[in-house]
Amino acid sequence: MAPRSTEYVLARVLEYTRVSGALRARLQTMTQADRVFRAARNNAAWCHVVCGMHHANGQFSEAAWCTHNPVPARYPNMVTLANGAIDEQLRLVDEIVLAIGGQHAVAIKDSFLRLDLWSRGFTPLLDGQWCLLDKPPGLPFGSRIEFVSDVAGLSEWEQRWSITNPSRSRVFKPEVLNNNDVSFVAAHDAGGIVAGLIANRSTGVVGISNVFAAPRPATEFFLAALAVVSSRYADLPLAAYARRAELDFIVRLGFEVIGPLRVWVRPAGPI
Repeated sequence: MAPRSTEYVLARVLEYTRVSGALRARLQTMTQADRVFRAARNNAAWCHVVCGMHHANGQFSEAAWCTHNPVPARYPNMVTLANGAIDEQLRLVDEIVLAIGGQHAVAIKDSFLRLDLWSRGFTPLLDGQWCLLDKPPGLPFGSRIEFVSDVAGLSEWEQRWSITNPSRSRVFKPEVLNNNDVSFVAAHDAGGIVAGLIANRSTGVVGISNVFAAPRPATEFFLAALAVVSSRYADLPLAAYARRAELDFIVRLGFEVIGPLRVWVRPAGPI
């Protein structure tokens, strides 16, 4: 099959979005706050899985998910889960800093962009937007797309992912393959894995994260992979967050922007 041009792919996306309003009916019954909460809760659930593999077990409350332990690179110590529990969230931030801030960096995902952590020694690491997609328009993709199902496949997947996300130690341990709510998606060509993403299911939504792809097939891979994920998880809406530089691309894939977020970081040092 000849590769589709980016213009062709995006034209198909735009055609789909004009006729798919009925498919989004269940999302329209949710308030904006509900939609952001589902996306944030899903992201917290994924952080809980990853941090648990590294003995950094976390706890959920109405205000936030948090762990008072050092976490793997690129994962937060806290994800806020409420728009109006600022005092409790700040108390948890202070607890985490007191527990580990002297020797380890602390990262906070402010899911509703409500916290002011400057006075506590934090600075913004990134600003982004939560995004939601009801049902992706599946399109053909020139490479084979499949779910990773064994330890060798997981090792290859992480090796390719780590090219742009280097880590001193392995992040995704083999036990994650036993979690039915988590899927590692890989696109293959003759030379092995060329693109991938992770999907994690929680109540009412499937999160998409840890995406990597070569520039040329990125658009087609996204659309094909998202359709495969949607089919596996009973057509649940898909949630993700995008940095400012990624936002135009993810919106053109059909995602709707639903609310801002910020990740704060405090370097290790005196408390």
